[in-house]
Order: sequence, then C-alpha cells, then structure tokens
Amino acid sequence: MENLINPWVEKLLGVYQFSKIGNSDNRGLDTEFSKETYIPTKLDTELLPDIISSKFVAVFLTGNAGDGKTAFLEKVFIALKEKGAEVVDKNPAGWIVKFNEKIFKACYDASESEKNGKISSNKRLLGLYDHLRGDSAPRTNVIVLTAINDGKLHSFFQDFRKEFKWLSDAIFSQVFGKNKGKYESVCIVNLKERSLVDLDFDGENESSLFDQTLKIFTEVKRWEICNNCSSQKSCPIYYNAKVLGFSEFSSKIRARLKLLFTISHLRKQKHNTMRNIRSALSFIVTSNLECKDVHHLTENSDFNNVFNNLYFNSIFTSPDESLVELREIDPSLKLFPKMDKKISNLHKSGQYDLLKRNLFSTEIEIDFDNLNLKPHEILTSWRRRFYFEGDFEKVIDDFDEVESFYDLLPYYHLKKFIKNLKRDGNIFLLRQDLAEGIAQLEGIREKELAKKNIMIRITQNSKVGLTVCKKIPIDEFDVFTPRNDNKYLETIPNQMFLKHRDTGIQTRVNLDVYEILKRMSEGQLPSSDEQKPVLDELIEFKSRLQRLQSNDILLIESNGFYHHITKNYGNIIRVKQAGV
Repeated sequence: MENLINPWVEKLLGVYQFSKIGNSDNRGLDTEFSKETYIPTKLDTELLPDIISSKFVAVFLTGNAGDGKTAFLEKVFIALKEKGAEVVDKNPAGWIVKFNEKIFKACYDASESEKNGKISSNKRLLGLYDHLRGDSAPRTNVIVLTAINDGKLHSFFQDFRKEFKWLSDAIFSQVFGKNKGKYESVCIVNLKERSLVDLDFDGENESSLFDQTLKIFTEVKRWEICNNCSSQKSCPIYYNAKVLGFSEFSSKIRARLKLLFTISHLRKQKHNTMRNIRSALSFIVTSNLECKDVHHLTENSDFNNVFNNLYFNSIFTSPDESLVELREIDPSLKLFPKMDKKISNLHKSGQYDLLKRNLFSTEIEIDFDNLNLKPHEILTSWRRRFYFEGDFEKVIDDFDEVESFYDLLPYYHLKKFIKNLKRDGNIFLLRQDLAEGIAQLEGIREKELAKKNIMIRITQNSKVGLTVCKKIPIDEFDVFTPRNDNKYLETIPNQMFLKHRDTGIQTRVNLDVYEILKRMSEGQLPSSDEQKPVLDELIEFKSRLQRLQSNDILLIESNGFYHHITKNYGNIIRVKQAGV
C-alpha cells in the first residue's frame, strides 16, 4: 500500500473559513463543489415556484452574510434559464431576465455600493424600485428580488417613505405583522429566523439542513480511495468521516453532534449561517489537515497529534467561530467523581477494553498504547468520546452517575426543556416549576405558596426581618410555546413564554432562564453569574407585575411566619400562618 491523496479532502478544506489552502468554496454557487453539496431548502421548494409564477412584485431576502441569499438568487436564475428565459444581463452585482412577458431583476447585495463606490446603495435601490413609487399598488410586469441587510431595508424605506408610500407601508406591515394580507405581492424573508437544526436526537429523523450537509460531507463513496491508503488506520480524517458518516451507529453520533449545535441555536448568543455550518462541519471532518499532513504524522509516529485531531477532541479547540461557543458546553466540563476515578484507573492500567466496551462498535480502533496522555487529557478525551460514542445501555452498568448522553452536558434540564418546546411536557408542572423558581430567585422560601402563586418581592427589610411581596394566583398565568411556522423557512420553537392572561404581561423563557429557574425550584442555588441573565430577563416582567393593583399582599417574617394581608370591602384582614 502507498500514501494516497483523497481529492474530496481538499474540496472539504475549501469550505473551512480558516483553511490553509484557501476557502474558495464557502461563498455562493461559484464552484462545482458548492453546487454538488448544495442542500435544497424551503426557499427552493416553496419560494422559488412562487417567484416564477409572478406571485410577488418585490421579494426582499434579509439576513447575515453567509445565510445563502446569493446562492438562492443564483438558483432562481438557473431555474428561469431552464424554463427558457432570455438573459438580458448578468454581472457580479446581479442579473436581469425576461420570462413569460415579465422582467425579473436580482440584486445580490443592495446594502453595498456598486462599481467601486461610484453608485451608492441608495442610488441602486432608487433605480431598482423606481417603478414602485407612489401611494397605491402598481400595475407592473417587473419583479425585483433583492438581498439586503434588515438595517438597510428599514432605514432606506423610512428615509424614502414619501416617495415609496405603498411599498414602504407594505414592508413595515410585513416586518411588524400588521395588515399582512393587504400586501400579498410583497414578500420579506428574514433568514436569521431559519433554523439549520431540529429537535430530534434519536438518530431516526435526519431531515435538518445540518444533518443533510454532514451526510453529504461524509458520504461513503467519497472515502473509498482511503481503503488502499497506507495511512488509513492512523488517519484522523478517515476516522472522523467513518464514525460520523458510514459506521453502523453514525446516525446516533450525528444526532449528538447536532444536539450541541441545537443548544447553540437555543441560547441565541450567535446566529449560525449556512456558511458557518459548512465551515464548522468541514473542520470537524478534516481538522484542517491535508492528506499529506496525515502522512507526515504517521511516518513520524506522532500519534498524540493524530489523537488530538479526532473529531471529539478537535471540536473544542477549533478557532472556527461556530465551534468556539461549543467550548462552553464541552462534555468534559461537568464533574463525575466516581466515573472520572474509574476512567483514570482503567486507562492508566492499560485496561482499554473495559472502557471501550461502553462505546458503540464503530469498526475503527485507536491505538492507546502509542499515546502519551497527561492525566487531564485522559479524562477530557474519554468523557468527550463517551458523549458522542457511548452506548448508554452499557455505560449505565459501569458508570452509574450517568444514564444518558444528556447527563454529560452542563445543562441539567435540557431534555425536559426540549420536551416542553415540542409541547410533549406537562404544562401544569412546567408552570409550577417556573413559579417556584421565581419565588426562590426573589428570596421567598415558602414552597407551598410558590406552587400556587407567582410571588414578586416588593421590598425587604433585613433589619426587622420582614419581606413584603405580591402574590398572584398561578391560575391567572399561561405558559405557551409560540408556533414558529414559516412557509419559506425551516424553523423550530426556541423559547416559551409565561404570560399573565388578563393583562398580557409576559416574559420569555429561553434555555438559560428555564435551566436556572428549574434548578432553583429544586433548591439549588446557582452562582450570581449564572443568575444574572435570568434576573435581567425578568426585570421588566416583575416591574410590570408589581405595578398591578392588588388587594392581596404577603408579609414574611424571618422566623418563617407569614401574614396574608387582604382588603375586603374596605376592611383590612390579616391572617397569620406558620411557615411551610
């Protein structure tokens, strides 16, 4: 056997944003590889037919760089050409075609100036939409498709509202959700609302854009050349591709990888674009290595470096912007004293088989005898590997601290949060958990009262040991997950809301808020840093509830006694009860 070069590896590297060979394949549809690995989305199956059928006179695609706006406009151009459209013009800024007595115009980025700044973005937009000036809906055979950032979209049509009154009204009604039906010929698609992941982690449903991209990158036919390569058995790229792509348990391992990206999506600290995800998955498979790099490592017996480039390690060390956030949810961060001790003892004594028996059989081995790992590297790598490749029907027998791969993540209540997002949870228990968590956050320890009321502290006097709070019956509140259906975008619910039914006062409950409130309802006391985002999120909610008129307040003494103070027909009634 000889050292071989897999051309697919080089193509994958072209997608990675920090690739050592350049990233020519991570923008638009400029190359055969980008076309070959393009994943059809709802834009293609739903929006594109509506555009070609002339349903709209104006379509605005908003979002971040890398969301796929340009790629989609290229797809529209290709589809029109295939139907016999006449190409009037095509240049780096967009295209114009004639089809069915209609003129279709596309602008790849209306937020930018054109021709080295000689034509400002405002001037471009004035030219594109000149035929839509006026106060009333136009009669036109021109259809304009524009990629633009939402800030520019809002500012332009605010500044030129008088000139484009009808179009401006249509845009702002779409953005703010008022009278949408009145302006059906204008469409705004905000790609920042698109989800590239989903909420299915059993390995059965792999329809998300994340799943489809990873499956294409690791398709078995792309790696057949590696079977005749002398470095295959020690190749981290091949290991990553096989475990994630075409081993018996790949679908389960992919689902666990997807869960990490779903957590990132639910935390909403960063919006992942299609370009980001493709870049991240490229790195996860290749570790930014070329085949010649692997040959060099194996020829020099640099097995530690090979090991560090296996996906379950390299994910958490990458500078890729979509992977950096995953360091905060690294499965190696959570402490499991008994499990860690057993891992350490078995590894140090060379009893690797006793550790590996807790893993899926991926038909590919790691030679631990040739590794020289430090104690923390042993624990870190095994914990990560158990998260991705652990067969938890077996792991439970050896490590009774964990029952599921969810347990290896720093979120204690992630599984329940996802269940509630999917509306599979008990809504009454959910509401009670939130109420108890809020009470604990307010420093109110009367658990039985908290189960039945939303408790909001009004004031606290530590000198006399008295807390005054407002209690609002829990039955006056609803907890709901808003439907996030979008005809043209893949979406998932990402948060819940706790809402006072009569007044509409509400607060959102995202993953971090739910986690802290749930832990506090169980009597745990998170750190002040962990509590801060919850406190920030609840400030407005509590403030508005405090201002509600009420005939019922609660005085709580430091000794556990509390007093119900009620105003009834002008009379003040006080009932003293022992604390719970």
